Amino acid sequence: MEKFKTSRGLFLYIILSAITFGIYPLYYMHRVSYELNVTCAEDGNHTRGLIGVFLLSLITFGIYSIIWWYCAANRMEQYGYRNKAYGITINGIKYLLWNTFGTLLFGLGPLIAMYKFIHSHNIKFKQKERLIFVAIKMLPLKEGSIRFIYHFLSATNKTLEKSNIITLI
Repeated sequence: MEKFKTSRGLFLYIILSAITFGIYPLYYMHRVSYELNVTCAEDGNHTRGLIGVFLLSLITFGIYSIIWWYCAANRMEQYGYRNKAYGITINGIKYLLWNTFGTLLFGLGPLIAMYKFIHSHNIKFKQKERLIFVAIKMLPLKEGSIRFIYHFLSATNKTLEKSNIITLI
């Protein structure tokens, strides 16, 4: 499993969006698309990438990007139900409500929607890592087995720290 970043936050999202003059949200959308497709592959759905979203948004005058965020939030929620990832606080309806009616709260609604989306995205990957650690912990391992798992994961570019494997066993 590829290790994804779990420390994203709204403050950094806003700062990077301002510094890059709006390019960072496009990069973030690209990463969300890629990471959803990798981690949620078992559901059989596909989240469209940045170029497809950009082109369809041009054709639909921006409506498709709203639909994309709605679908991405729903896909994260479904992942949470399947894998018992508690703490995912966003779904498509909540995202739409915060984005539309939340603007009546002095424009804070879209920020709250993005905070909840980023927070849920981080929780999803923390949960995925926890599932790997629990699976390793359930195996009857001896000290030599721990070294084998660590070297196997290192050789296959799977990023787990040796201290995490040892403390879980």
